[in-house]
Amino acid sequence: MKTRQLFDELMRSQMLTPAQLQELQRGHLAAMANFAYRALPFYRARLAPVIEGGRFNAQRWLDVPTIDRPTVQQHIAELTPASLPPHAGGSVEKSTSGSAGRVLQLRRSELTAQFDVALTQRAYTWWRLDPRATQAAILTFAEKDFQALPAEGRRDWHFADPTGRAYALQASVAPLEQARFLRERAADYLISQPSMAEAIAEAVLRSGQTLKLQAVLTLGESLHSEQRDLFRRAFGGARSFDTYGCIEAGHMAAECPVCGWYHVNAETVLLEILDQRGQPVGPGETGRAVLTSLHNYAMPLIRYDIGDYVTRAPRGNRCKRGLPSISAIVGRETELFVTRDGEQYFPSMQARQVADYIDLTEIQFVQTDYELVEIRYVPGHSGIPNRPEELLPLVEAKLGHGIKVKLVPVAELPRPRGAKQIMKLSLVPRPPPRA
Repeated sequence: MKTRQLFDELMRSQMLTPAQLQELQRGHLAAMANFAYRALPFYRARLAPVIEGGRFNAQRWLDVPTIDRPTVQQHIAELTPASLPPHAGGSVEKSTSGSAGRVLQLRRSELTAQFDVALTQRAYTWWRLDPRATQAAILTFAEKDFQALPAEGRRDWHFADPTGRAYALQASVAPLEQARFLRERAADYLISQPSMAEAIAEAVLRSGQTLKLQAVLTLGESLHSEQRDLFRRAFGGARSFDTYGCIEAGHMAAECPVCGWYHVNAETVLLEILDQRGQPVGPGETGRAVLTSLHNYAMPLIRYDIGDYVTRAPRGNRCKRGLPSISAIVGRETELFVTRDGEQYFPSMQARQVADYIDLTEIQFVQTDYELVEIRYVPGHSGIPNRPEELLPLVEAKLGHGIKVKLVPVAELPRPRGAKQIMKLSLVPRPPPRA
Protein backbone atom coordinates (compact mmCIF):
# COMPACT_ATOMS: atom_id res chain seq x y z
CA MET A 1 0.00 0.00 0.00
CA LYS A 2 1.30 3.47 -0.79
CA THR A 3 2.35 5.69 2.10
CA ARG A 4 -0.23 8.32 1.18
CA GLN A 5 -3.02 5.76 1.51
CA LEU A 6 -1.68 4.67 4.91
CA PHE A 7 -1.62 8.29 6.06
CA ASP A 8 -5.22 8.84 4.98
CA GLU A 9 -6.28 5.67 6.81
CA LEU A 10 -4.43 6.76 9.97
CA MET A 11 -6.12 10.16 9.93
CA ARG A 12 -9.46 8.34 9.93
CA SER A 13 -8.61 5.62 12.46
CA GLN A 14 -7.37 8.11 15.10
CA MET A 15 -10.97 9.27 15.48
CA LEU A 16 -12.36 5.79 16.18
CA THR A 17 -13.65 5.06 19.66
CA PRO A 18 -11.34 3.14 22.03
CA ALA A 19 -13.53 0.05 21.56
CA GLN A 20 -13.29 0.32 17.77
CA LEU A 21 -9.52 0.76 17.95
CA GLN A 22 -9.21 -2.29 20.18
CA GLU A 23 -11.16 -4.32 17.63
CA LEU A 24 -8.92 -3.08 14.81
CA GLN A 25 -5.82 -3.85 16.87
CA ARG A 26 -7.10 -7.32 17.78
CA GLY A 27 -7.43 -8.18 14.09
CA HIS A 28 -3.81 -7.16 13.37
CA LEU A 29 -2.65 -8.98 16.50
CA ALA A 30 -4.42 -12.21 15.50
CA ALA A 31 -2.87 -12.07 12.02
CA MET A 32 0.64 -11.54 13.43
CA ALA A 33 0.26 -14.26 16.10
CA ASN A 34 -1.04 -16.80 13.58
CA PHE A 35 1.79 -16.00 11.16
CA ALA A 36 4.47 -16.30 13.86
CA TYR A 37 2.94 -19.54 15.16
CA ARG A 38 3.02 -21.13 11.70
CA ALA A 39 6.30 -19.68 10.38
CA LEU A 40 8.57 -19.68 13.45
CA PRO A 41 9.08 -22.71 15.73
CA PHE A 42 10.47 -20.27 18.33
CA TYR A 43 6.92 -19.07 18.97
CA ARG A 44 5.14 -22.41 18.70
CA ALA A 45 5.00 -23.15 22.43
CA ARG A 46 4.93 -19.49 23.48
CA LEU A 47 1.82 -18.72 21.44
CA ALA A 48 0.03 -21.98 22.19
CA PRO A 49 -2.20 -20.35 24.87
CA VAL A 50 -3.74 -17.94 22.34
CA ILE A 51 -3.79 -20.22 19.28
CA GLU A 52 -6.45 -22.76 20.15
CA GLY A 53 -7.56 -24.96 17.28
CA GLY A 54 -6.22 -22.36 14.86
CA ARG A 55 -8.36 -19.59 16.37
CA PHE A 56 -6.97 -16.56 18.19
CA ASN A 57 -8.01 -16.29 21.84
CA ALA A 58 -7.26 -12.74 23.04
CA GLN A 59 -8.48 -13.57 26.56
CA ARG A 60 -5.29 -15.54 27.23
CA TRP A 61 -2.85 -12.93 25.91
CA LEU A 62 -1.21 -12.43 29.32
CA ASP A 63 -0.30 -16.13 29.34
CA VAL A 64 2.11 -15.55 26.46
CA PRO A 65 5.60 -15.13 28.01
CA THR A 66 7.51 -11.92 27.39
CA ILE A 67 10.90 -11.84 25.70
CA ASP A 68 13.80 -9.40 26.21
CA ARG A 69 16.75 -8.15 24.19
CA PRO A 70 19.22 -10.90 25.23
CA THR A 71 16.65 -13.52 24.21
CA VAL A 72 16.18 -11.87 20.83
CA GLN A 73 19.94 -11.63 20.31
CA GLN A 74 20.34 -15.30 21.12
CA HIS A 75 17.58 -16.37 18.72
CA ILE A 76 17.96 -13.96 15.77
CA ALA A 77 17.90 -16.72 13.16
CA GLU A 78 14.87 -18.37 14.76
CA LEU A 79 12.98 -15.05 14.66
CA THR A 80 13.57 -14.51 10.93
CA PRO A 81 10.95 -16.20 8.73
CA ALA A 82 11.91 -17.79 5.41
CA SER A 83 9.28 -15.74 3.57
CA LEU A 84 6.94 -12.82 4.23
CA PRO A 85 3.27 -12.31 3.40
CA PRO A 86 2.90 -10.43 0.10
CA HIS A 87 1.41 -7.32 1.77
CA ALA A 88 4.49 -6.92 4.03
CA GLY A 89 6.80 -6.19 1.10
CA GLY A 90 10.54 -6.77 1.35
CA SER A 91 12.78 -6.25 4.36
CA VAL A 92 15.91 -4.34 5.37
CA GLU A 93 18.45 -4.84 8.15
CA LYS A 94 18.61 -2.33 11.01
CA SER A 95 20.54 -2.10 14.27
CA THR A 96 19.74 -0.51 17.62
CA SER A 97 21.98 2.19 19.11
CA GLY A 98 23.43 -0.06 21.80
CA SER A 99 22.67 2.47 24.57
CA ALA A 100 21.88 -0.45 26.88
CA GLY A 101 25.28 -1.95 26.12
CA ARG A 102 23.92 -4.49 23.62
CA VAL A 103 23.65 -3.66 19.92
CA LEU A 104 20.79 -5.61 18.35
CA GLN A 105 20.73 -6.51 14.66
CA LEU A 106 17.21 -6.99 13.32
CA ARG A 107 15.11 -6.88 10.19
CA ARG A 108 12.17 -4.60 9.42
CA SER A 109 9.56 -5.05 6.73
CA GLU A 110 8.88 -2.51 4.02
CA LEU A 111 5.34 -2.16 5.35
CA THR A 112 6.69 -1.11 8.77
CA ALA A 113 8.88 1.53 7.12
CA GLN A 114 5.89 2.89 5.20
CA PHE A 115 3.85 3.09 8.38
CA ASP A 116 6.71 4.98 10.05
CA VAL A 117 6.59 7.70 7.39
CA ALA A 118 2.79 7.90 7.53
CA LEU A 119 2.76 8.03 11.34
CA THR A 120 5.40 10.75 11.40
CA GLN A 121 3.36 12.77 8.95
CA ARG A 122 0.31 12.30 11.18
CA ALA A 123 2.28 13.68 14.12
CA TYR A 124 3.53 16.59 12.02
CA THR A 125 -0.09 17.27 11.06
CA TRP A 126 -1.05 17.36 14.75
CA TRP A 127 1.73 19.86 15.34
CA ARG A 128 0.80 21.94 12.26
CA LEU A 129 4.26 21.67 10.77
CA ASP A 130 4.87 22.61 7.15
CA PRO A 131 5.97 19.84 4.72
CA ARG A 132 7.67 22.56 2.64
CA ALA A 133 9.96 23.49 5.53
CA THR A 134 13.63 22.54 5.78
CA GLN A 135 14.49 19.85 8.32
CA ALA A 136 17.87 18.92 9.76
CA ALA A 137 18.49 15.73 11.73
CA ILE A 138 21.49 15.68 14.07
CA LEU A 139 21.71 12.15 15.40
CA THR A 140 24.10 9.25 15.87
CA PHE A 141 23.70 7.46 12.55
CA ALA A 142 25.11 4.08 11.64
CA GLU A 143 27.92 4.97 9.24
CA LYS A 144 26.47 2.98 6.33
CA ASP A 145 23.11 4.71 6.78
CA PHE A 146 24.75 8.14 6.98
CA GLN A 147 26.84 7.57 3.87
CA ALA A 148 23.67 6.70 1.96
CA LEU A 149 22.15 10.13 2.67
CA PRO A 150 22.69 12.69 -0.11
CA ALA A 151 24.68 15.75 0.97
CA GLU A 152 22.32 18.05 -0.92
CA GLY A 153 19.38 16.87 1.18
CA ARG A 154 16.51 14.56 0.37
CA ARG A 155 12.78 14.98 -0.09
CA ASP A 156 11.46 11.55 0.90
CA TRP A 157 11.93 11.84 4.66
CA HIS A 158 8.95 11.78 7.04
CA PHE A 159 6.32 13.03 4.57
CA ALA A 160 4.17 11.07 2.15
CA ASP A 161 4.16 14.04 -0.27
CA PRO A 162 7.28 16.00 0.69
CA THR A 163 8.37 19.25 -0.92
CA GLY A 164 10.93 20.58 1.57
CA ARG A 165 14.49 19.35 2.02
CA ALA A 166 15.91 17.28 4.85
CA TYR A 167 19.61 17.27 5.83
CA ALA A 168 21.57 15.06 8.20
CA LEU A 169 24.68 15.49 10.36
CA GLN A 170 26.49 13.07 12.65
CA ALA A 171 26.14 14.06 16.32
CA SER A 172 29.87 13.57 16.91
CA VAL A 173 30.51 17.07 15.52
CA ALA A 174 31.05 19.79 18.16
CA PRO A 175 27.86 21.66 19.23
CA LEU A 176 28.92 25.02 17.73
CA GLU A 177 29.62 23.25 14.43
CA GLN A 178 26.16 21.71 14.65
CA ALA A 179 24.70 25.21 15.15
CA ARG A 180 26.63 26.45 12.10
CA PHE A 181 25.28 23.50 10.09
CA LEU A 182 21.71 24.44 11.03
CA ARG A 183 22.29 28.12 10.27
CA GLU A 184 23.92 27.55 6.87
CA ARG A 185 21.09 25.31 5.71
CA ALA A 186 18.43 27.67 7.04
CA ALA A 187 16.83 24.80 8.96
CA ASP A 188 13.31 25.35 10.20
CA TYR A 189 13.09 22.13 12.23
CA LEU A 190 15.80 20.37 14.22
CA ILE A 191 15.37 16.61 14.74
CA SER A 192 17.57 15.30 17.55
CA GLN A 193 17.75 13.72 20.97
CA PRO A 194 16.97 16.14 23.83
CA SER A 195 20.50 15.99 25.27
CA MET A 196 22.04 16.74 21.87
CA ALA A 197 19.70 19.66 21.22
CA GLU A 198 20.45 20.86 24.76
CA ALA A 199 24.19 20.90 24.01
CA ILE A 200 23.58 22.98 20.87
CA ALA A 201 21.37 25.41 22.78
CA GLU A 202 23.92 25.83 25.57
CA ALA A 203 26.72 26.41 23.04
CA VAL A 204 24.65 29.04 21.20
CA LEU A 205 23.83 30.92 24.40
CA ARG A 206 27.43 30.83 25.66
CA SER A 207 28.77 32.09 22.33
CA GLY A 208 26.36 35.02 22.16
CA GLN A 209 25.30 33.94 18.67
CA THR A 210 21.73 33.61 17.45
CA LEU A 211 20.00 30.64 15.87
CA LYS A 212 16.38 30.83 14.79
CA LEU A 213 14.36 27.61 14.58
CA GLN A 214 10.64 27.07 14.32
CA ALA A 215 10.56 23.76 16.18
CA VAL A 216 12.72 21.16 17.90
CA LEU A 217 11.49 17.61 17.30
CA THR A 218 12.93 15.23 19.87
CA LEU A 219 13.19 11.46 20.11
CA GLY A 220 15.17 8.74 21.87
CA GLU A 221 15.25 10.21 25.40
CA SER A 222 12.91 11.78 27.93
CA LEU A 223 12.21 15.45 27.17
CA HIS A 224 12.00 17.68 30.26
CA SER A 225 10.31 21.03 30.81
CA GLU A 226 13.69 22.68 31.55
CA GLN A 227 14.89 21.63 28.09
CA ARG A 228 11.76 23.01 26.43
CA ASP A 229 12.41 26.37 28.16
CA LEU A 230 16.05 26.29 27.07
CA PHE A 231 15.12 25.65 23.44
CA ARG A 232 12.70 28.59 23.47
CA ARG A 233 15.43 30.91 24.78
CA ALA A 234 18.26 29.68 22.57
CA PHE A 235 16.36 29.15 19.31
CA GLY A 236 14.20 32.25 19.04
CA GLY A 237 11.02 30.92 20.62
CA ALA A 238 11.14 27.47 19.01
CA ARG A 239 8.38 25.05 19.99
CA SER A 240 9.23 21.50 21.12
CA PHE A 241 7.45 18.28 20.22
CA ASP A 242 8.40 14.80 21.37
CA THR A 243 7.94 11.31 19.96
CA TYR A 244 8.45 7.86 21.44
CA GLY A 245 9.74 4.96 19.41
CA CYS A 246 12.47 2.41 18.87
CA ILE A 247 14.23 0.66 16.00
CA GLU A 248 12.50 -2.59 16.97
CA ALA A 249 8.95 -1.28 16.49
CA GLY A 250 9.37 2.08 14.79
CA HIS A 251 7.15 5.05 15.64
CA MET A 252 5.17 4.11 18.77
CA ALA A 253 3.67 7.35 20.15
CA ALA A 254 3.64 11.09 19.63
CA GLU A 255 2.95 14.05 21.89
CA CYS A 256 -0.48 15.59 21.41
CA PRO A 257 -0.60 19.42 21.40
CA VAL A 258 -4.20 19.35 22.60
CA CYS A 259 -4.00 17.19 25.72
CA GLY A 260 -0.23 17.05 26.28
CA TRP A 261 -0.18 13.26 26.52
CA TYR A 262 1.51 10.84 24.14
CA HIS A 263 -0.99 9.03 21.93
CA VAL A 264 0.07 5.45 21.20
CA ASN A 265 -0.13 4.37 17.57
CA ALA A 266 -2.53 1.51 18.29
CA GLU A 267 -2.89 0.78 14.56
CA THR A 268 0.73 -0.45 14.39
CA VAL A 269 1.81 -1.46 17.90
CA LEU A 270 0.33 -3.04 21.00
CA LEU A 271 1.99 -1.27 23.93
CA GLU A 272 1.37 -2.96 27.28
CA ILE A 273 2.38 -1.26 30.54
CA LEU A 274 2.97 -3.94 33.16
CA ASP A 275 3.74 -4.02 36.87
CA GLN A 276 6.29 -6.30 38.56
CA ARG A 277 3.79 -9.18 38.52
CA GLY A 278 3.27 -8.88 34.78
CA GLN A 279 -0.22 -7.40 35.13
CA PRO A 280 -1.45 -4.21 33.41
CA VAL A 281 -1.00 -1.10 35.55
CA GLY A 282 -3.94 1.15 36.35
CA PRO A 283 -4.55 4.70 35.08
CA GLY A 284 -1.81 7.07 36.23
CA GLU A 285 0.54 4.23 37.23
CA THR A 286 4.04 3.55 35.92
CA GLY A 287 5.24 0.21 34.60
CA ARG A 288 7.45 -1.61 32.12
CA ALA A 289 6.77 -1.09 28.41
CA VAL A 290 6.15 -4.37 26.59
CA LEU A 291 5.45 -4.09 22.88
CA THR A 292 4.21 -6.18 19.99
CA SER A 293 4.81 -4.84 16.49
CA LEU A 294 1.68 -5.50 14.45
CA HIS A 295 3.17 -5.26 10.93
CA ASN A 296 6.84 -6.25 11.11
CA TYR A 297 6.55 -9.72 9.63
CA ALA A 298 10.28 -9.64 8.77
CA MET A 299 11.09 -10.26 12.45
CA PRO A 300 8.01 -10.70 14.64
CA LEU A 301 8.60 -9.36 18.15
CA ILE A 302 5.73 -10.49 20.34
CA ARG A 303 5.49 -9.23 23.95
CA TYR A 304 8.98 -7.74 23.76
CA ASP A 305 10.16 -6.07 26.99
CA ILE A 306 11.99 -3.04 25.65
CA GLY A 307 13.52 -2.02 29.00
CA ASP A 308 11.61 1.29 29.29
CA TYR A 309 9.32 2.59 32.01
CA VAL A 310 6.31 4.68 31.01
CA THR A 311 3.26 6.05 32.81
CA ARG A 312 -0.25 5.20 31.69
CA ALA A 313 -2.39 8.32 31.29
CA PRO A 314 -5.03 9.04 33.95
CA ARG A 315 -8.65 8.32 33.19
CA GLY A 316 -10.49 10.59 30.82
CA ASN A 317 -9.48 11.37 27.25
CA ARG A 318 -8.75 15.09 27.09
CA CYS A 319 -9.08 15.35 23.30
CA LYS A 320 -11.17 13.80 20.54
CA ARG A 321 -8.64 11.17 19.46
CA GLY A 322 -9.54 7.67 20.64
CA LEU A 323 -5.96 6.42 20.71
CA PRO A 324 -4.64 5.05 24.03
CA SER A 325 -2.31 7.42 25.85
CA ILE A 326 0.72 7.55 28.11
CA SER A 327 1.35 10.63 30.21
CA ALA A 328 5.12 10.28 30.66
CA ILE A 329 8.14 8.44 29.31
CA VAL A 330 9.96 7.96 32.60
CA GLY A 331 13.24 6.36 31.55
CA ARG A 332 15.20 3.21 30.82
CA GLU A 333 15.85 0.35 33.22
CA THR A 334 19.57 1.24 33.27
CA GLU A 335 18.63 4.68 34.67
CA LEU A 336 16.92 3.21 37.74
CA PHE A 337 18.76 3.93 40.97
CA VAL A 338 18.31 1.55 43.89
CA THR A 339 18.41 1.73 47.68
CA ARG A 340 20.04 -0.85 49.94
CA ASP A 341 16.52 -2.08 50.78
CA GLY A 342 15.81 -2.80 47.12
CA GLU A 343 13.56 0.20 46.39
CA GLN A 344 14.04 1.42 42.82
CA TYR A 345 13.53 5.02 41.70
CA PHE A 346 14.39 7.40 38.88
CA PRO A 347 16.63 10.30 40.02
CA SER A 348 15.08 13.68 39.26
CA MET A 349 18.23 15.77 38.76
CA GLN A 350 18.86 17.20 35.31
CA ALA A 351 22.01 18.48 33.62
CA ARG A 352 20.63 22.02 33.43
CA GLN A 353 20.37 22.23 37.21
CA VAL A 354 24.04 21.30 37.67
CA ALA A 355 25.22 23.60 34.85
CA ASP A 356 24.00 26.59 36.88
CA TYR A 357 26.75 25.84 39.44
CA ILE A 358 29.51 24.03 37.52
CA ASP A 359 31.17 25.02 34.23
CA LEU A 360 30.79 21.90 32.08
CA THR A 361 30.17 20.61 28.55
CA GLU A 362 28.99 17.05 29.30
CA ILE A 363 27.62 15.34 32.38
CA GLN A 364 26.62 11.93 33.70
CA PHE A 365 25.04 10.89 37.03
CA VAL A 366 26.47 7.52 38.15
CA GLN A 367 25.36 5.60 41.23
CA THR A 368 28.52 3.79 42.37
CA ASP A 369 27.19 2.65 45.76
CA TYR A 370 23.80 2.59 47.43
CA GLU A 371 24.52 5.88 49.22
CA LEU A 372 26.93 7.47 46.72
CA VAL A 373 26.36 9.18 43.37
CA GLU A 374 29.17 10.58 41.26
CA ILE A 375 28.53 13.56 39.01
CA ARG A 376 31.02 12.92 36.24
CA TYR A 377 31.51 15.93 33.99
CA VAL A 378 33.78 17.30 31.29
CA PRO A 379 34.91 20.78 32.45
CA GLY A 380 34.01 23.75 30.26
CA HIS A 381 36.11 26.78 29.37
CA SER A 382 33.70 29.66 29.79
CA GLY A 383 35.52 31.04 32.84
CA ILE A 384 32.34 30.93 34.95
CA PRO A 385 33.37 30.15 38.59
CA ASN A 386 32.32 26.81 40.02
CA ARG A 387 30.20 26.75 43.18
CA PRO A 388 30.32 23.13 44.40
CA GLU A 389 29.59 24.17 48.00
CA GLU A 390 26.15 25.34 46.85
CA LEU A 391 25.54 22.52 44.39
CA LEU A 392 26.24 19.40 46.47
CA PRO A 393 23.68 20.03 49.26
CA LEU A 394 21.08 20.86 46.60
CA VAL A 395 21.64 17.61 44.69
CA GLU A 396 21.73 15.51 47.88
CA ALA A 397 18.43 16.99 49.01
CA LYS A 398 16.92 16.40 45.57
CA LEU A 399 18.03 12.75 45.41
CA GLY A 400 17.13 11.90 49.01
CA HIS A 401 17.60 8.34 50.31
CA GLY A 402 20.62 9.46 52.38
CA ILE A 403 22.75 9.78 49.25
CA LYS A 404 26.04 11.68 49.23
CA VAL A 405 27.27 13.27 46.01
CA LYS A 406 30.80 13.53 44.67
CA LEU A 407 32.00 15.71 41.77
CA VAL A 408 34.36 13.88 39.41
CA PRO A 409 35.89 15.88 36.50
CA VAL A 410 36.89 13.67 33.54
CA ALA A 411 38.57 14.27 30.19
CA GLU A 412 35.66 12.64 28.36
CA LEU A 413 32.59 10.56 29.00
CA PRO A 414 32.63 7.12 27.39
CA ARG A 415 30.09 6.57 24.63
CA PRO A 416 29.92 3.20 22.82
CA ARG A 417 30.30 3.70 19.08
CA GLY A 418 26.92 4.48 17.56
CA ALA A 419 25.20 4.64 20.95
CA LYS A 420 23.23 7.35 22.70
CA GLN A 421 24.81 9.09 25.66
CA ILE A 422 23.56 7.61 28.94
CA MET A 423 22.82 10.50 31.31
CA LYS A 424 22.01 8.42 34.38
CA LEU A 425 23.51 5.06 35.23
CA SER A 426 23.41 2.75 38.26
CA LEU A 427 26.32 0.37 38.80
CA VAL A 428 25.08 -1.26 42.00
CA PRO A 429 23.34 -4.66 42.21
CA ARG A 430 19.61 -4.92 42.84
CA PRO A 431 19.08 -6.65 46.19
CA PRO A 432 15.76 -8.36 46.85
CA PRO A 433 13.35 -6.14 48.81
CA ARG A 434 13.19 -6.85 52.53
CA ALA A 435 10.13 -8.66 53.76
